[in-house]
Amino acid sequence: MKRRDFLLGTFGLGLLAQACKGNHIPVRFESQSPTAHKLRQQQHAAPSKFRSCELLVIGAGIAGLACMRKLSGSTKNIIWIESEQAIGGNSAWKQNSIGKYPLGAHYLPVPDERDAELLQFLTEAGCITAWKDGLPVYNEYHLCQDPEERLFYDGYWQEGLVPSFGIGPEDASEIKRFFEQVNHFKQKKGKDGKDWFCLPIRKCSNDEDARALDNLSFEADLRNRGFSSKALFMYLDYCCKDDYGCRPDQLSAWAGWHYFAARKGRSANASSGDVLTWPEGNGFLVNALLKQCTIQPETGVVALSISAENKSNKVLIWNSKTAEYELITCSQLVLATPQFVNKKLLPAHANAFRNWDYSPWMVANISMKRVPETKGMPLSWDNVWLGKKSLGYVNAGHQLLNPFESKTILSLYFPLCGDNSKEKRKQAHSYSESDWKKWIADELSYAHPGWEDYCSEIAIHLWGHAMPKPRPGFLTDEAFKQQELLAQHGIVLAHSDLSGLSLFEEAFHAGNEAAHHIQQIWNNG
Repeated sequence: MKRRDFLLGTFGLGLLAQACKGNHIPVRFESQSPTAHKLRQQQHAAPSKFRSCELLVIGAGIAGLACMRKLSGSTKNIIWIESEQAIGGNSAWKQNSIGKYPLGAHYLPVPDERDAELLQFLTEAGCITAWKDGLPVYNEYHLCQDPEERLFYDGYWQEGLVPSFGIGPEDASEIKRFFEQVNHFKQKKGKDGKDWFCLPIRKCSNDEDARALDNLSFEADLRNRGFSSKALFMYLDYCCKDDYGCRPDQLSAWAGWHYFAARKGRSANASSGDVLTWPEGNGFLVNALLKQCTIQPETGVVALSISAENKSNKVLIWNSKTAEYELITCSQLVLATPQFVNKKLLPAHANAFRNWDYSPWMVANISMKRVPETKGMPLSWDNVWLGKKSLGYVNAGHQLLNPFESKTILSLYFPLCGDNSKEKRKQAHSYSESDWKKWIADELSYAHPGWEDYCSEIAIHLWGHAMPKPRPGFLTDEAFKQQELLAQHGIVLAHSDLSGLSLFEEAFHAGNEAAHHIQQIWNNG
C-alpha cells in the first residue's frame, strides 16, 4: 500500500468517526408552549362563556403559589389560572427513566434566620427538622452533600468555584481583597439601621450611598476600586451570568454586590454558603407550596387582555382544554406574571414596563450512563468552568447518595448573553437540533472528552425570558411606581422580577405580600 493512500485512508476514517460521533444521541425539546405568545399577537373572537369571582390570580410560578398558599382556607370565590400545562415557572422540573431533573432554578441558599415567613414554610416542607439555640436545623438530605463544588481551570478540576491553582500571587491577592470587600458590605448598615444588602430587596437600606451604586456598572465600580485581575474577572463574569444572565459591564453595581453580600443565613448545622437542593431542583419547593394550597390552578388557560369597568376587571382568556374564549369578571386581580406578559395584558400601561429586559437561556439535561472524568476533584454537585459559553453543569443525581449507581443527569446551563436580548431570543429559536448538539458537545468536551460514548439522551429547554437584567439605573427607575397606579384599579403585581432579582426568596415574598394586600381589602370591606 502506498504511503499516500494509507494516510488518506487513516485520516479519512478518523474524520468520518469524528463526524459520526454523537449522532446516535436523541435530542428532545421541552420548551414552554408557544401558545400564549401566539394568542396574544392575534385577533380574538368574542367570549362564549362567562364567569365571575371576587379574586382572579393569574400565574402559578413561585409568586402565584405563595399567594395562594397564604390565601388557603379563604371562603371567598377565587379563580386561579396558569397558561402552561405545568406549574412552577422557571422552577419547573421533569423526570425520565434515570430520575428527576430541573428545567431552571435548582437550589435555595440557607436563608437569613430573621426571615420568619420563609423559615415557617421550610419547616412545613420538612426542610427544617428542629431548632437549636434559636437556629434552625436543616434536613441533612436537603442540604447539598459533599463534594459540593468544583472548578475546571487550566485543565484541572479544583475544589470550590474561585480559582486557587494556576493563578499568580497578584491574582490571589486581588481575589482575597475582593472577598474582604464582600464581607465589609455584608456588615454594612445604612443611616436607617437597615442592611445595605439583604433579602428580600424591600428590606434593604435606602441610603443614598448604597443606591448610588445602581448608577454605574458592576465592572466600572470594580475598576474604580482598583480590581483588574483576569482570574477575578473571569470568576465574576461567571457569577453575573449565573444570577442575571449578563456580563459585569451590563449589570448594575448594586445588583453585582448584592449577589455576594445579601446571603447571611445561619443555622445550627449549616453556614451562609450552604444550599438546599434536590434532584428536581426547586421543583421540590413548587410541590411543597402546591400541597398547602386549598385551591388548585386551572392549567392551560391563557390570559389575553384586561379591561377595567365599573370598579371591576374583565379578563379575556383562552381555555385550551375546552378550546373556547371566556370572560372572567373579578373585583380584585393578582398578576403573578412577569412584566413582559403584563405589558401585553395592560397595553394602556405598557410604557411603565419599558425598561424590563430579560436574558434568554438554554438548559440541556444530559442523561449519562456515567461521566468520564479528568484530573483533579471528583464529580460534584456544581461543576463549573470559566471562559466558556456555558456555565458548566449541576449533577441532578448528586443528592441520591447511591455510590453504586453511575447513571445520572447533567443539567448544563447556557445563558445567551448579548446587548440585544430580542435578537438573542430569535437566534435561539432559529437553531436546529444539530446546532444545539454542537454547542453542547463543544462545552462538555472541554472537560469531559469522549462524553458522547456514555450519553443516552439530551433534553433541551429554551427560556426566552429566563430572568430580568438589572442594568444600571434599573433599580431606581420610575417604573416601580406603577404598582401604586395599578392598585387603584384593584390590580396587584406579584413577581420576583419587580425586584430585578430572579430569586426564590423575592418571588415567595412578593406572593405573600400580594395575598396580605388582598386580605386587608377584604377585612376593610
